[in-house]
Amino acid sequence: MSGADVADGGASRVGGLAADARRFAGALVVDTFFRSLTRVARLHPQADPARHDVEVTKNVAYLASGREHHLADIYRPTGAAAERAKAYANGRGLPVVLYVHGGGFRILSKDTHWVMALALARRGMLVFNINYRLSPQHPFPA
Repeated sequence: MSGADVADGGASRVGGLAADARRFAGALVVDTFFRSLTRVARLHPQADPARHDVEVTKNVAYLASGREHHLADIYRPTGAAAERAKAYANGRGLPVVLYVHGGGFRILSKDTHWVMALALARRGMLVFNINYRLSPQHPFPA
């Protein structure tokens, strides 16, 4: 115990643990909410990438670690969107987007952000939607 912990009977340490527990619980609630919402959204007929001329290759390892944290989904436009994008780029190929999901480096995943990747691919971009290691299990620099 530090001198401050002794002076206040350890209350500051208990308060810090309570704050950590609240942050963890909040992150868990938000993460669960978004994961559930994206599962339900996948049931909608418009959620089928093939319907939008987009081909999806799931769980491609971008690092040979064997971990879920190092997988990417690749969204490749086919059909008219791809042709328009190539014509705009003077035949040089598709523009590429590396999509790194939000969540403050603590929550969510590529699976919760598939809608954004699909939207970008529908507009003619080749999208790499990646997972990465999250904190606090993997503190900076992860």
